[in-house]
Amino acid sequence: MRRLILLLFFSNSLAVTADQNSRQQQAELSKLRQEISQYEQRLSQKQATEETVLDYISSLDHEIDLSRAYLSTLRKDINNRSKQIQFYQENIESIEKELADLKELVKKRLVRFYKQRRRQTYELLLSSRSSSQIGAWLNYQKLIVENDKRILNALREKQNNLVVQQNLVRAELVEKEKAIAKTVDTDKRLNESRTSRQQYLTAIRQDKSYLLKRIEEIKSAEKQIRGFISKSEERRKTDQIQISEAVKELPRIQRTHQFAELQGRLNWPVRGQVVSHFGRYRHPKLNTITENLGIEIAAPLGAHVCSVDDGIVQTITWQRGRGNIVIISHDEGYYTVYTHLAEIFIETSEYVPRGHVIGTVGDSGTFGQSILHFQIWKNTKNLNPEVWLSKG
Repeated sequence: MRRLILLLFFSNSLAVTADQNSRQQQAELSKLRQEISQYEQRLSQKQATEETVLDYISSLDHEIDLSRAYLSTLRKDINNRSKQIQFYQENIESIEKELADLKELVKKRLVRFYKQRRRQTYELLLSSRSSSQIGAWLNYQKLIVENDKRILNALREKQNNLVVQQNLVRAELVEKEKAIAKTVDTDKRLNESRTSRQQYLTAIRQDKSYLLKRIEEIKSAEKQIRGFISKSEERRKTDQIQISEAVKELPRIQRTHQFAELQGRLNWPVRGQVVSHFGRYRHPKLNTITENLGIEIAAPLGAHVCSVDDGIVQTITWQRGRGNIVIISHDEGYYTVYTHLAEIFIETSEYVPRGHVIGTVGDSGTFGQSILHFQIWKNTKNLNPEVWLSKG
């Protein structure tokens, strides 16, 4: 029974946490969908400006990323509930077997009791030579009765546990069906949003004014990333948060290197082709000079993105032009930045070892191409990732 109570407490804790995450994501999605509906109304009435179209696309980007996160939460919930159902069903099978054994034991005891009780009583009274012998026999009979009571109580407890487990299975099945229905609905809306976004992206791809505004969005996102890293550096230098020391302490047994020693030997965050290089370049359509603070790696949508080295998750955020962003701090003031993520599997302040999967490749903030934008920083200076990544 104690094990069952602990199990129920643990299961309820997981369910409450999952439900809280799910509710928060639902609320954010609901708010975003209201905004999208307003943009769609303005677009249908031909009241759209360039800002309206870009706001609409950005809202779709955000909705798509939130929907993916929500789907991930739902799928985890379904998986956890499937495991719980299997656990409960195994318990039910075990309890049913124990019940059958106890019932058989009780049956044999009753048969033996009715067959032998009267004959043994007469034999004892006729053969006993003293009252002490009769007293010992009575004490023995008392012990048998007490043992029978324990067996019957155990039988009742097993029957009660069986009912509890069966009710738990029914409840989990109901919640699992609800989660599956939400998954189907969210997945459908996700595909609809991706289709709508792609239609607008195709329409504006050749429009210079829209391209210029998209570049401004990216510049704004880069400014925010620089701001995040600058603040992290200030905290690190003033010892308010010892990021580099934390990275050294956590993996003390396994860590045998410094980030600076990995130049030219860093693992790739994802396998793919570099489609945009580091540094200043002339935009092919706008004929303007643009600076890329990192590199773009084209990879399949949903491909795993890994941390290139041990570190602490410093920042997780979402920005127009870059989508989901993760910033990881490493030792001695080194940082790596991962953007356009479809899903994120880590939490802020979490320690992640080298090669740990932190998320998946997405397409938010792009013109429909699934890419990973990757940056490396030393203090507040951005570095060329291609110099640091391995050539193999």
